[in-house]
This record gives sequence, C-alpha cells and structure tokens, in this order.
Amino acid sequence: MYVDKSKMEFQVQPHLGVSKGEVAKCVLIPGDPDRAKIMSNFLSDKKAIGGKRCFNGFTGRYKGKEISIMPTQMGGPSAAIAVEELIRAGAEYLIRVGTCGAVQKDVEIGDLIIAISAVPEDGTSRSYVNFEPFCPTASFKVINALIRAAELERARYHVGVVRSSDAFYAEDPDTIKKWERRGILAFEMEDAAVFTVAMLRGANAGAIHLVNGNLVKGVQFAPEDELKEGMMRAIRIALEAAFMLS
Repeated sequence: MYVDKSKMEFQVQPHLGVSKGEVAKCVLIPGDPDRAKIMSNFLSDKKAIGGKRCFNGFTGRYKGKEISIMPTQMGGPSAAIAVEELIRAGAEYLIRVGTCGAVQKDVEIGDLIIAISAVPEDGTSRSYVNFEPFCPTASFKVINALIRAAELERARYHVGVVRSSDAFYAEDPDTIKKWERRGILAFEMEDAAVFTVAMLRGANAGAIHLVNGNLVKGVQFAPEDELKEGMMRAIRIALEAAFMLS
C-alpha cells in the first residue's frame, strides 16, 4: 500500500510539534522566529506552542480573540510544511507577515504590499500541482481584512501581484526588468507556496509585506533602524485583520 502524505493524520504534528486544540482559527505566519517573538508581545494570556525544528510559536488573545503565531522560516518548502501542519491542527485563516524587494519605482522602502496572488517561480508550489499551470491566489476574505486594517492604520500600501522564487541571490538586472515590465510589485520567497497549500486544503491565506528594498532603484537592504516602525505597522495590521477574521 502506497502512502498518501496529504491524508496522513498525527496526534502531534511531526515538524511543528503542535496538536489540535493548541492552534487558533487564525494564525499569523512570519518567516523570522525573532519576528514571531516580537508579535507575541501583543498577545495576552499567551503560551508557547510547537518548538520542534525551531518552529517556536505562540497562542494567546488579541482584544479577546484567540490568535496563534508560528514562524515558517525561509523559503517555500519550510512554509508549505508549516501551513500543512497548522491546517491539520485546526487553522482556517493564515496571514503571512514578511518582507519583500520592490520592483516598481513608485513603491517606496517602508511601504506595505498586500498580495492578491503570487507568480510561482518556486519549486514547492509547482510540485503541488505537478508543474501544471496554476495561479496561487490569496483568499478574498483575508485580502479584504488586510485592506480594512491598513486603512484603519492609515498606512501607505499597495495591492497587487508578487513573485515567489527559491533563489534569493539569483536575481540579475534582466530578471528584475522583465518583471517590472509585467507589473509585478515585488519579489519574495514564500507566498506562492502558502497560497497554493491553503487553496488545495480548503483554508484561507493572505500576506502583507514590508518593502525593505527596491531592486529597480539599486537598494537591496535598507538600514534596519529605518524599517522598524514599518514592520511594527505591518504587525499591527495583521493582528487587526486576524481579529476581524476570528
């Protein structure tokens, strides 16, 4: 008998180390474990969850609503595993909170991008659909909640398509120019995998990104101190969106 991994059930998820009952209906999924710790400071009555393989998460309450936070670490493979196991543990809504490099001149460092879909130039999302044509798309419910929260925050934000790839250091000027011409807002690494898994498993996913560089203006990384308030703004928006969805 062959194994169908998509249908395997575990009392404790093998990579995250979480069980049903520990994970809230809505989960914020930053890539960076340190960012997850910062986000957890907004929660009351929080408790640690997971803990295997550096998947150190938290469940607590934000304005009385139960919300979980779980870092996915870097790249599509890790993000897909995290999303798979969070959904199996009870997650229905997943909001990625990350960073990205803009490829449009009117997108400034410190702006926020709410992704509606992601160009799947990664291996993970394409593996899920046997490398057939597919459009990894965010849930309208999550997009709408993020936009509403961004408006309440009075944030400068853009809504559009991003590109997900596996190779952070592989972009060259020709690649950047090509996607700039096609209207892509930014490059990042996980959205396509997150959206694909959520779509295939019947969950709702979305993403908000802080722009920490502009590749058409020659800036790969802005100084960290210039980005701190922007990331806190993205976190507040994601938490407010999670509150709306919970």
